[in-house]
Amino acid sequence: MSYKVNNVNWRRETDYIEEIKEVRNKVFICEHRIPETEEFDNNDINCEHVLVRNEDDKAVATGRICENGKISRIAVLMKYRNTNAAQKVIQQLLSIAHRKGINQVTIDAELDNVSYFTNQGFKPVGGVYMETGLPKQTLSCSVNSFVCPHGILH
Repeated sequence: MSYKVNNVNWRRETDYIEEIKEVRNKVFICEHRIPETEEFDNNDINCEHVLVRNEDDKAVATGRICENGKISRIAVLMKYRNTNAAQKVIQQLLSIAHRKGINQVTIDAELDNVSYFTNQGFKPVGGVYMETGLPKQTLSCSVNSFVCPHGILH
């Protein structure tokens, strides 16, 4: 499946913001039952966002990266979770980090997803903790670990 990936500035591209909110609402608020006040925090305006669209130009995935290299809010609509949509989000976020000179990125992964990220070169940092009722693990990785052939993330 082919995707179009857009970088989104929260302050300037309001059309994309509504689509990002829609994807995150479906995944985090409806599916995971995360309170809206926790999902849409004050960090959105300070982050660079990625929006992935399918061949019908429908928003299917999103994610963000903060100035400190923290990757978060990766959301993929259920129908697209067995595709490479998440890979597109992560690759673009890592590209943004590389462009900004961020050498180390972190992600707070749900415990069920830790092995996915460790297979991509991330390493656990600290212990498992609970956030919004979900067990999570902070993982860290050098951005340079991702300067590799296309398809390394799956």
